[in-house]
Amino acid sequence: LQFLLHLLQLLQQMMENLEAGQSQQAEAGENGPMNEALDKLGEMIRRQQELMDKTFKLDPDTDGSGAGQPEMTPEERQQALDALRQGQQDVAKALEQLQKDMQAQGMQGEGKGQQGEGKLGQAGRAMEGAAEQLGQGQPGAAVGRQGQALQALRDGARGLAEQMARQNGTGTRQGANGTMPGQDPLG
Repeated sequence: LQFLLHLLQLLQQMMENLEAGQSQQAEAGENGPMNEALDKLGEMIRRQQELMDKTFKLDPDTDGSGAGQPEMTPEERQQALDALRQGQQDVAKALEQLQKDMQAQGMQGEGKGQQGEGKLGQAGRAMEGAAEQLGQGQPGAAVGRQGQALQALRDGARGLAEQMARQNGTGTRQGANGTMPGQDPLG
């Protein structure tokens, strides 16, 4: 449980950093559609985080992060699971629509080639899996899928921000020797 709480704190910090980066990029201007896509991704990340937190509290295998809350009847628990499943499906639909909008505007997605569509596609598949598990009354299994979706959304947003920076000629985190993140400057 401590590990999960620590993980949630780290995810929250990453979200705040992403939001701060978005406001800086919005000030830089120029890429209206990309800024809009980043804003929508930021909102999806926030919604996905909320869903994951609520799902975690419904998992009977945790030591009661929902401690202090009154016991739920089976009917109330099912209603809560159904609401979470619906919320998860809504976020997945919003992501699917965003991907279509991005393609229609000629955006590569959050990177080029397979990495581009891959991250948001992975997020969508993880969301669908989480919704299915919530529908089957398995919040513990759904939390894992929701975490995967959250990470893929963040990776996708980071890739989109880097693509936007390259188009603006600023090159996020580009080293003095011209290497991009993930490249070893010494070969």
